[in-house]
This record gives sequence, C-alpha cells and structure tokens, in this order.
Amino acid sequence: VDRLRRRCHVNLHRLGRADVFTRKDQIARMKWNIKPRDPKKPVRGEIKERIEKIEGFFLRPDRVHFWDAWLRMLLEDLFVLDAPTLHVRRTRGGDLYALEQIDGATVKRVIDDWARTPEAPVPAYQQVLKGFPAVDYVAQELIYRPRNLRVNRVYGYSPVEQIIMTINIGLRREIFQLNYFTEGTIPEALIGVPENWTPDQIRQFQEWFDSILQGNLAERRRARFVPSAVAKTYIETKSGELFGKAEEWLIRVICFAFSVSPQPFIQQMNRATAESAQETAVSEGLAPLQNWVKGLIDSVIIDEFGYTDLEFGWLDEQEPD
Repeated sequence: VDRLRRRCHVNLHRLGRADVFTRKDQIARMKWNIKPRDPKKPVRGEIKERIEKIEGFFLRPDRVHFWDAWLRMLLEDLFVLDAPTLHVRRTRGGDLYALEQIDGATVKRVIDDWARTPEAPVPAYQQVLKGFPAVDYVAQELIYRPRNLRVNRVYGYSPVEQIIMTINIGLRREIFQLNYFTEGTIPEALIGVPENWTPDQIRQFQEWFDSILQGNLAERRRARFVPSAVAKTYIETKSGELFGKAEEWLIRVICFAFSVSPQPFIQQMNRATAESAQETAVSEGLAPLQNWVKGLIDSVIIDEFGYTDLEFGWLDEQEPD
C-alpha cells in the first residue's frame, strides 16, 4: 500500500514528475554497446558473433518495446519504488527468450527462517494482486534489483520515499494555489459606502463604476470623484505571495533527491555557478545510475548468456571537470 501511495504522490506532483522524466530522458538517450572486458582483445570472429547476439537481444529485450522505451519503464519503478522487477521468460529449451517487466509494487519478497531469499524450488518472490497472492516465482524466474539496499529492510529506498513528506507538502501547496484561483471568495479590495445606501443603490453604483473602467485603459488613468464614505474606506485584501521562497525550497529538496540541477526552476544563476551545478548533477546522479544499468545488464550477460569475458558499456561517457 505504501509503495502504491508513493507512485500516486509522485504522479500528482509536477516537480517530482519533472525530475523523474528528466533522469529518464538523460539515460535513455545515451548510446551503448557490448564489448570485451579486456580492451586489448580484438573484436572479430567468434567474439564478434557473441556480441552481435547480445546486442540483438537488447535491441528489444521484452520482444515488444525497443531499448529506450523498455529502459524508461524500468527506471520508473527504480525512481518511484526502488523495486525494478524483470520476469525471465524462457524458451522450452530453457534459454532466455525475453525480459518482461512486472509492476514492482505487486512483488513481495519471501524470507526463509534464516532471513534470506530461498533458492529454487522454494518460491523466492510472490506477486500480490488486489490483496491476494497470485503467482509464486523462484529466484531464477525474476530479476529483482533495488538500487538502495539496506540491511534492516527487505525492500529498497527510492528517492521518492526519501522525500515523501516534501512531496506531500508540495501537493498541498499546489492545491492551495489551485483553490486560490478556483474557489477563493476574497476580492482584491473592500470599499465602504455610506451607511444609508440600500443594496440596490450599492449594486447600481458598482455596475456604473465597473462599466466606465472595465476594459478601458484610458479611463483607468483618470481621477474619479466618489462619495465621501467611499473615498475614506478602503481595505486591501490581497494575500501574500503564491509562488516564492517556499516553492524554491521544495524545488531544491526534490532536485537534490534526484541529483538534478535546480537551475531551470529557481532564480537565474551566473554562468560559472550554473555550469558547476550541472557538473555536480552529472557526477552525483547520472554516473551512479549508469553504473546501476551496467551492473544489471552485465548480470544478465553472465547469468543467462554465460559470457564472462563480455560487458555492457556506455559510448558517450564524459569525465566531469
């Protein structure tokens, strides 16, 4: 229930969703290849055939979606739930056929008497649908790969979970801002009228005053003579700022959790500060994410293909200055 609630929160909050999309765009656009672990080893003959076989598989890992769409779906569960889950679908001969994604919020880890995930044939994972156990999986049938593991917990710790209170504050502030424009009843100002005026006289005066000013910029620049009680009584009712330092604080916290630069959302920085923030975001956020994807693909290459001499690599890696 908590994991489903986190997914709902981040889907509603515009800044949290923007950060998730940014990270997914950054990592999905990057080019990659399969290469020998030994850089001195020539890529030809039998090695080249094995590389082409693996690259052909990861072109569409689930036999439906291409690499970028498949990776974006995987990263969604990583950022929101820290529970990316892949079902290892095999052929009748036992070879790897596809890596199909399963909603990580429905997967429950099974713990044995020694507080470990049991090996086959005992079920290691259980998929719970609508509150009822639906499917049991052994360890070899699922790849369950949280990024932020903890010794005292069986589940990961996602960036959204780390800032769930901040996202809650942001959601309630956005509701307050929406209600200001849709449900609010406080006008810009209140102006008193003579006490002996009837409601009809007030309405007539209001209509006359609106008719000469509404949509007429020239008339607004002229002085107006009004009854003495109207001129003396004026109460401004404008509230404080709707968008200001509170939003900037929320932006900084959310961007920090995702290691994304807050530069597009806050006051203008100078060029040196902006470039420094961008370098920090890359080194602290994108590089560890690249390592996580590499570790996941490398484990598939070793466990499913049996090639210990090949590895996954990013082509457009840049060393931070």
